[in-house]
Formats: sequence, C-alpha cells, structure tokens
Amino acid sequence: IIIILGNSSAATLPAPILAKNTREIEIQLLDGVKAEPATIAESSAPNFNNLLSLLGISEQQFILNAQATFKLANQFHGWLRGSHCFNHSFGWYGNRILGADFNQVTTKLRQHTDVPGFDSFSVSAMAAGLGKFAFSNDYHAENLPSIDYGIHFNLHSFLHFLSGYVQQLGVKRTKNLLSHVEMADDGSIDSLITVQGEKLSADFYIDCTGRDSLLLGKAMGVSYNDWSSLIKVDRCLISASNYPEKKVNYSVTSIQPTPAGVLRQIPLRSGRGVELFYSSATLSDERAHEEFKLHGDMNVDDSSLVLRLSPGRRNQQWEKNCLAIGDAFSNLGFDFYSSFSQVIDGIIRFWDYFPSNSTVQPMVDEYNRISLNELDKIRDYHLLHFFLLRKDHPLALQQTDVLPESFSYKLKLFKASGRLPWRDDEVINMNQWISLLLGMEYWPDRYDPSLDSVPVDVLTKSVAKLGSAINELVSLMPSQKAYLSRLINKS
Repeated sequence: IIIILGNSSAATLPAPILAKNTREIEIQLLDGVKAEPATIAESSAPNFNNLLSLLGISEQQFILNAQATFKLANQFHGWLRGSHCFNHSFGWYGNRILGADFNQVTTKLRQHTDVPGFDSFSVSAMAAGLGKFAFSNDYHAENLPSIDYGIHFNLHSFLHFLSGYVQQLGVKRTKNLLSHVEMADDGSIDSLITVQGEKLSADFYIDCTGRDSLLLGKAMGVSYNDWSSLIKVDRCLISASNYPEKKVNYSVTSIQPTPAGVLRQIPLRSGRGVELFYSSATLSDERAHEEFKLHGDMNVDDSSLVLRLSPGRRNQQWEKNCLAIGDAFSNLGFDFYSSFSQVIDGIIRFWDYFPSNSTVQPMVDEYNRISLNELDKIRDYHLLHFFLLRKDHPLALQQTDVLPESFSYKLKLFKASGRLPWRDDEVINMNQWISLLLGMEYWPDRYDPSLDSVPVDVLTKSVAKLGSAINELVSLMPSQKAYLSRLINKS
C-alpha cells in the first residue's frame, strides 16, 4: 500500500502514474491537509509528453480538457533594458557553420559587424514572437533548427480531469484532515492518524503537503537548505483575466519586470493566468496589489490570492519509507524551468527505483544523489535569469552576492571562451543556457580560434542565408489560434 498525503497538483499527479503502471500496489490518496493557494495556469517543459504517455492520455485529449495552448518560448520584455525583447525558445538556435558552433560564429561576427537579435536564428523563437505554431514534421526544412515546445494549461481543469481518471484506475480517495504522524522505532513512518481518530498505515508514504512538508520535514526531520539569499522571491500574487483580443499570443509565456517584481502571463484558450512575483522585503502585499493593477492590464479583485514561497530544498528527497514531491521537497521561487516538470521527473524516477518487497538503501542513496544534483543544476539555471536581470531591479543578483561555485564556474568559462562545462547528467540543455546568455547580450570575450582563418564576409553570408530561410519557413506557418481551431475541430 502507498498513501499519498496532500491536497495539491503535486498530490494528484503521483496517484495516476503509479496506479497505471504498478497495478499490484494499492494506491490511497488522502486529502489530509488544508489546500494552499494554487496557480491558475501552468506551463510545462517539453518533457510533459512523457507524463501523458505514462498516463495513456493523448496530447489532443489533454489540449481539449485543459484549455491548453502550445508554448514555444518565454518572451522577456524589458529584462535587460526597457526596450529589449527576447524570445527564449525550447527549440534550437542556429546550426554549425564550417564545423564551428553557431554561437562561436555570431561571437566573431559581433566583433566586426552588427548582428541581429539571437532569436532571429531560431524557428521556434521567430514563430513564438509572431504567435504562430506548427509541429516540426508539418513545417520542416532541412538544415534549419528544429521546433520544440511545452504546453500552457489550466491547472484546475487538468486536476478535475485527473480526478475522474484516478477514480477509473481504482485509487481510493479519502478526505480527512491529518492529526499527527506515528513513527516506528527505526525512524520510519508507522501510520497517519486523522482528526477523527482513524489510523491509516502503508508500506510507503508520499509527502505532497507543500512547504509545510509534514512527513519528510516535520515528522522525519529532514533539514531544509535555504536559498532565499540568492532567489529573493518569496511571494506570488495570483489572479486570472480575460485576454484582450488584440493582444493574444498563445505561443509565449510573457515575463516582464515591474518596478519591484516580475509579472508573468500564461495564455490559455479562455483567458490567462497572471502572476506577480516579488520579495516581501521590498514590497508589501498591499503595494503588490497596486503594482499588479498598474502593470497587469487587468482588474484585481478580492479573489486574488497571495502564495508564500520558500526558495530552497530538503537535503534528501527520499528518506526511509517516505518520498517528498513538489514544494514538500523544493521550491525555486519564480518558475523558469517548470516546477510541474520537476514533479513529473521526481515521480517517474521513483517509479524506476520503486522498492519491491523492501527499501534497498543504495537505491535510495542513488535516487537522492540524482535528485539533489539535478535540482542544484536547475537552481543555477534560475540564478542565470536573475544574474542577467538589469541591476537596478530589487530581485537582480548583485556583484556582492555569494554565488554557488558551480554557477560561477560556468559563467567564467563562458565569458573566456564561449563554451560551457557539460556533462551527461545536465538537466537544462546547453542550447538553453547559451541562447539565454547571448539573447541577453552576455557575450564571450573570445571566439573559437579555428574561425580566425575564415573571412568575415563568408560567415556573414552563411548567417544571413540561415536567417532568410527561417523567416521564409515561419511566414508559411498558421497562427496558433488557427492551428488550435483545426486541431479541436478534428476531434
């Protein structure tokens, strides 16, 4: 028996994954904690299709049931300076030219001539900026960067859909608040006691109780590694709004700094989710509402919710017979990578390492090693965004901030050579790092010496030819609104 404790998206996801793929195990879902404020809309990374595949849900079925749209890029408005706009896509940027990486080519060109914005060299980024969409096999040209995408979706609609799906899989769902946890002599969890006195026992427990971490943190005493000195976001004001028709761009998550926070807008087929992230040290909740109204292009009413965030992670994700998922394990404040995708990765890995008759400690140790390593890498990727944010912003990383050595080393190597240290266990691919750095005009001091013998005009012609081919291909694509209409009508 596995008991999943929580009342959130993190609690709803493990149940169908495990029930669908481990039929011999009884899965119980205990809504045993008060629900915390939750986001209205989510955006996923490309790995979301792994979840749909595990659940046996088609992408088209999901799009229909979750008010979903396809995400091609994060669109940063004014991140570097007021007029600057950059579409940071999941797809690739440029191609190798004469054996050299594309970023090395553009670094050399920049030292001799004007170079267009780096998003000009990505099919995904250019399509995103114009609100277009197509799959790679629909609109593909040889020798052009490939398209990749995530999904924007209504979290409440998706969870409602999953609730029905969980019932069909035979998962027992109980609503009964947790009173306390009884521990075994060896430090593992023996049972959960509800406020009505019911005793619930299982072989394994999954903690989805949010930042309270009632099982892994409070009951088992796994300590928390606080990252708030680096990731200064600790509040998120959440609301929803209709999208003005003239401003609809389904293909991008819009990210824009406000005077004291960061505004994120996630487009859905009906309306949008709008969130203002900020630090309580520099902005009160009352002032946050005012800033939201001023910059969110919407009316904020009493239904708006403030979510409290605690950037950091537990020092183990799996301890004895307990696994923590979602905020019970970690929180990154602002979500550049996709916390939803981290939940997916965590539960899929647990399924791979699933204990049969008893927990094997070396497997637990390996699970934790991978999880902590991956999360530290995702943290560094988050820090990169705040490092590139204009320095007069209260959330920006400053020269005086003590940065993780892993992050500082990456930046030093890139600045000196245009290269990044890379290993097989990286979570965020190199393309995402380099394209963000160059899109935000953080250029290396030196390019690949092998390009010294290549004339500038030869490289200029190759880059211009690539840009023209991308523009031509994108011009043929339909708007995402039209693409979605055709997809929905087919169903």
